[in-house]
Amino acid sequence: MIPEPSARISSVQIQSILQTGNILELPTKKGLHDMTMEEFSFATYPGGGREQLKQRPGINTRHADAPEFMRITGVKNCAYCGLDLTARFEDWLTMVLDHVVPQSVCKNMEIKGSWVRDYSNAVLACCACNGFCNRYKPKEACAAPTSLSEFYDLRDKIFFERRNLILARRDKERTYFETKPWEPTKRPKEDTVSLKLSEIDLLEILRNAPDRPADPGDELESAI
Repeated sequence: MIPEPSARISSVQIQSILQTGNILELPTKKGLHDMTMEEFSFATYPGGGREQLKQRPGINTRHADAPEFMRITGVKNCAYCGLDLTARFEDWLTMVLDHVVPQSVCKNMEIKGSWVRDYSNAVLACCACNGFCNRYKPKEACAAPTSLSEFYDLRDKIFFERRNLILARRDKERTYFETKPWEPTKRPKEDTVSLKLSEIDLLEILRNAPDRPADPGDELESAI
């Protein structure tokens, strides 16, 4: 579950702000799609998320990349929806380690590979959230970062923008899910007309029916 929004700031985060001087402009509205300092994914990283951690080995996510990332950062939840990816085996299987500043964006902007592949440019994600807006690019054109601090500013900007888009997509998906589209479509009941036929009407219908078998009563009735 996504934690309830809170305006509290932990002592670790206060210390990080004092050390780095990095004060983020966070939304003031307390809604589901708004981040507070306590929910900000990078605040719990070593150095408040403003220093390089370790280069990713770039091999199997669940067997190498993600466990090492968890040991370094202490993070075990999807950064977008809050799902605990270690709570159940089924959740563990959905885990990916997502580049916040996409590799394609870094390549186009000629950003240093050592910045791109560092764990400080990564967040855990479930495969559902990672699939939403997966090829995301910044909404507005921005200059290529020339320092690590500027790179982290770009990372934070992209993370906030994409996270809000992902949560909006999840809302739409939940609305569709709640319609239970897998259930059979209920057809409206058709109006039925009950016909009451007299014996004489029924006999007349049978007589006029094509290819009906011969009725011995016909001969008897014509002879009368």
